Amino acid sequence: MSDDAKVDNEESKQPLEEKSVESRRKFTKAGLGGGAVLMSLLSRPALGSGYNDPRCTGSILASIDAGSSLHDFDPDECRFGCTPGYWCPGQPSDRYAWEWITSRTGISPWSKFSEIFSCGPGPANLFPDGPDTMLEDILCIPNGAGPAFLKQSARHSIAAWLNANILGVYYSPYTPLQIVNGYCAAYTAWENDNNNSGPLANWHAEMAGLNERGSCPLNADRNNIFYQ
Repeated sequence: MSDDAKVDNEESKQPLEEKSVESRRKFTKAGLGGGAVLMSLLSRPALGSGYNDPRCTGSILASIDAGSSLHDFDPDECRFGCTPGYWCPGQPSDRYAWEWITSRTGISPWSKFSEIFSCGPGPANLFPDGPDTMLEDILCIPNGAGPAFLKQSARHSIAAWLNANILGVYYSPYTPLQIVNGYCAAYTAWENDNNNSGPLANWHAEMAGLNERGSCPLNADRNNIFYQ
């Protein structure tokens, strides 16, 4: 899926809003809400190429990420990403993904940027509400609006945080907390020297590479293994 924002669908918001009110919880900015969620990620069945590679189990990927040399294959063959365009709410394919995120972390498309990140997302001329900007408003920014390195680094960092939560080791070795810290380190470097867009541009490029890798495995099937 491309980065282009999807058309918003007001009717699709209501179930999520109701669920957000009923089950909203204050988690830390680490993202995963406890060991039970982590264990569910590690115990998911093999996915891999064609979703049938026996090497692609959560426990094997976690072992490789921890530095194990027992498995001689590229773990990136087992990993996938979903773009900011996918996470821009409004289509059936993302409804169940957002419901999963909200039930586990308390975060919804209408949460504030500051509920995840302790920095950013950018100057008032690009983000009038500053850190109170809703995630939806950033994820759905049209391509070409504002300085690319600011816009895209914020968009892709949100998508990366969401992917790290729901896809776990099938996304990347990064944890949600590492994504928060990585973005804020790059943003702070730019903020301290606003003539240097390099750190944010590099961070955006890295997150975009992860988010755009493979085919997003999230879909409109409520029985999708990632929604369990």
